[in-house]
This record gives sequence, C-alpha cells and structure tokens, in this order.
Amino acid sequence: MNRPQEPWRASPKARSRLPLFLLVGISTGALIALLAWRFPDALKEHDSWAHLIYLLGFLVLIASGAFHRGLRARQTVQHALIWIGIAGIAVLGYAYRFELNSIKNRVLGELIPGAGIQVAGGEVQFRANTNGSFIIETLVNDIPVRFLVDTGASDVVLSPRDAKRIGLNLDQLDFSRRYQTANGIIKGAPIKLGTIRVGTIVIPNVAGSVNGAPLNDSLLGMSFLERLTSYRVENGTLILRQ
Repeated sequence: MNRPQEPWRASPKARSRLPLFLLVGISTGALIALLAWRFPDALKEHDSWAHLIYLLGFLVLIASGAFHRGLRARQTVQHALIWIGIAGIAVLGYAYRFELNSIKNRVLGELIPGAGIQVAGGEVQFRANTNGSFIIETLVNDIPVRFLVDTGASDVVLSPRDAKRIGLNLDQLDFSRRYQTANGIIKGAPIKLGTIRVGTIVIPNVAGSVNGAPLNDSLLGMSFLERLTSYRVENGTLILRQ
C-alpha cells in the first residue's frame, strides 16, 4: 500500500524547481540593484516604480508558466535568455529612440517625399520628386491638402476640388481677381485661410485664392513662403524654417 505523502514535505519535482526559483529571484534582485546604482534618479518618480512592478509581474508570470508546464532546466534557461535578449533590444530601442526616430523620418521622407522630414531647430525638409518639383502634404484648416511648391505664385492657390474639401462654397466666392500665368490670364477668388500647418510649422491667416479652373495640384505660393523665417533648396532638398 502506498503511503500518503506528508502535506508539509515537498515533492521531488518541486524540490528540483526550487533552485530555479531562487535563481530567478536572485537575478531579478541583482538587476534591480544594478539599475538603481547606475541610475539613482530613475526610480524616484511614482510612474517609474509602477512600470518596474508591472515588468516584474510580467516576468513572474512568464516564469511561473514555464515551471507549471514542467520545462526542464535547460529549456527554462533558453527561454530566459530569449526574454533577456528581447528586453535588451527594448532597452536599446529606448536609449536610441531619438536616433531611430530620425532614421524613420528620413526613410519616410525618401519613400513619401510630401511627408517631409522633421529635423532639429524646427526645420522641415522635403526631397524633390523625380521631376525636380517639391510636393508638400499640409493641413489647411486641419484638412489634409497636397501642394506643389511654386515660388512664381504670389498667393497660395487652391484648386476647386481642394477648396471644396476644406469646406468652401464655390458658388459664394467672387472670382474677380485676375492672375497672369504661363497659360494666360486665369480668374481666381480671393480667400483667407485660417491656418496652414507643415509639420511643426503653423502659419495663420494666409492670403490665398481659389483657382477658377481645375488644377492638378494646389500651389503653395509666396503668401505662405514669405511668412517663414527662411526657405532654401540644398542638394535637391527644400528646407523650411519658421
């Protein structure tokens, strides 16, 4: 007859797991002590402690799941190394977040020239497209509008399509202004745009007009550009600064 196991005595399997629990506990404590010594001000804020407790709880959950499934010590160590590697990548990503964000902006600027690249000092850069022109994605009165930069245009010129998109009623506009263009005289309706936003650049009360004929792209003219501190072209890159 099998003798019932005494309730206060741990089973051999549980005793074999005890060193692993101790290893996890000692390693976690050593890591916290190291971080507290290396970054003494990191845990002074309440939010920092909350994040630390959350991460420790997550690690305990992962570890307990591994032990519950009865993983062998070698498998447990392998899994622990994988999680340590993931944590290391996360730490590196946080440490180099500004550099990575700059790389992300550069890649997006190359893939989507109109999106622009936000750089230090409040500048926004745009790469020229294959035609050598500059396309800029903006927010006009908080509505996305795509512009072709045109230093030869005195005003910001909206196509009728874009004018409707930002809520203008074309029937109520006065198309009495005459503009001299490469294609001849074109009539336009003078308007005032609340804001034009390009990245972190925000210019209020911009003089503009709605073109009387269809346009492929609205034109970002001098009534916007001359409100900037500077704008210049260097090596195929348009640089705007407010």
